[in-house]
Formats: sequence, structure tokens, C-alpha cells
Amino acid sequence: MELPMLEIDTMDEQSLGIKHALLDNNKGGRIMITTRNREVASFCKKFSHVHVFELQPLTPDEAWELFCKRVFQFEFGGHCPPILEKLSQDIVEK
Repeated sequence: MELPMLEIDTMDEQSLGIKHALLDNNKGGRIMITTRNREVASFCKKFSHVHVFELQPLTPDEAWELFCKRVFQFEFGGHCPPILEKLSQDIVEK
């Protein structure tokens, strides 16, 4: 069963219902929220024991390596073929 994704644009406690979603009821269920907005993370910390992980963007070299490993994993041994290098570089830069 695929659950719909909830996109949060505003910090309205009443409409979000996050307070109830993050309760620790000792039943083992957890929710992971990803956001680029620090206010969302701070808001969630008010109501539950929350671990906030701040991820840093990949360096250009790391992004290129990851792209090639994933896109060309079944062909070309995880390496970008020369004929696709310019197109691939353009994709990674975006």
C-alpha cells in the first residue's frame, strides 16, 4: 500500500496535525519528515523526541560519481561512456 506524501508549506499547528503524528506511544511506530525548512524541524521538536540531521549537498565530484554508479550500474561498469558524458554532466549540474 502506497501512502500519499504530505507537502508542508505553512506552519499552522492546527491544520498540520503533526503534534499527534509524532507522539511517542511506545508502540514502535515512527514517522520520518524531510524538509529544507528549519522551521518544520523546530516545530516537530516541540512535541516529540526528534533527531534532526542536517545534510550537506554533495560536492560536484561526489554528485558525478553517484550519478554514474546509479545510471550506468548495469552497463559500462558504473562509468559514463564518452558519448554521453556532456549530456550526463549537464544533468548532474542541475
